[in-house]
Amino acid sequence: MNNSALIMDLSKLLLGKKFSEGAYSIIYHGLYSNKKVAVKICKFKIMKSTIPVLRLRDENVVEFVAPCNITPFCTGSLRSYLSKIERSSIHLSLAKIVALRLEIARVMDYVHSQGVIHRDIKPDNVLIDHNF
Repeated sequence: MNNSALIMDLSKLLLGKKFSEGAYSIIYHGLYSNKKVAVKICKFKIMKSTIPVLRLRDENVVEFVAPCNITPFCTGSLRSYLSKIERSSIHLSLAKIVALRLEIARVMDYVHSQGVIHRDIKPDNVLIDHNF
């Protein structure tokens, strides 16, 4: 994927099973150029107020590539991770909690500095990978 382009070669995308659905989008497992990705397909047309989101470029912000969002595949959301550890004897260290909060704050600072207000920050929208 080219970070500077908003066009992707759909012939390189293989859409897999749905693994999440919200009020405004559906998220699927997928492969793009043989790399695991998550594909978020919006249920609505892109509104004028959404346009500023298209220019965001940060390693921790889902990149807009086409009429869907595509990102390296993450193991799940913060909510699913917290639910999993709640049911087990695993505990998050204070250092990991502080690091996570700082990373979320850093990303929100970047997003807001670009003139975008997120409006829906919640554990379901914080994606994590195998490195947390």
